[in-house]
Amino acid sequence: MLSNKTLTNLSQALLPEVIDYIEGSDSYVDLLMELIPNAIEEKLGSIDEEVKMELSMMLMDSMILSKVKLSYKEVKSITT
Repeated sequence: MLSNKTLTNLSQALLPEVIDYIEGSDSYVDLLMELIPNAIEEKLGSIDEEVKMELSMMLMDSMILSKVKLSYKEVKSITT
């Protein structure tokens, strides 16, 4: 069994590659397409489906296009 320190170091080393893998996955986009409309409805209540879908697409586009990459240092500070 690996020590806790070794596992921590390994997880921190893998983190940027795992994030890239997830962001490059079709499943990531599918997940966004499912969760964003749900979040909009939770925040705004019941709204017109067309408006909700348009807002969803705008938000998803903004999230994907602006993909703010945290530096390893920032990610490390969040995870510790």
